Amino acid sequence: MMKKNGYTLMELMITFVIAAILASIALSYGNRPLETAKGRIAMDVLRTIYEAQRERCIRNGIYTDWTTLLNENYLLDPNTVDQTDWVYTIAAGGGSGTNNCGAFTATARRLAGRNASETITIDQTGQLNTTFWSP
Repeated sequence: MMKKNGYTLMELMITFVIAAILASIALSYGNRPLETAKGRIAMDVLRTIYEAQRERCIRNGIYTDWTTLLNENYLLDPNTVDQTDWVYTIAAGGGSGTNNCGAFTATARRLAGRNASETITIDQTGQLNTTFWSP
């Protein structure tokens, strides 16, 4: 009887396929904590924008856009906001006087990652709304 030396090609292929399947599962779950952390950072940036808008409403009686908040020193330098994963926009309008500042919506839109194009918004009531994401 002949002694078997090594593995057959079929055994090696099956082993390789199983390893590839396990690796793909591990990689897809490996980024989840990082993506969640980036989403929470975006929520914190939106909360900061909300607080800046409230302060500007009290002082000036109206909400404003991103550029004005930066120029009037309600927010820090824009370089402190990492916009490689998210892009932030503010839509503001209407209102006059100290009791009616109008309305605004600040939006964070994910540029890349597992859930690219998902959005998180905050409005003048401080309500956060998300699409495709839950912490």
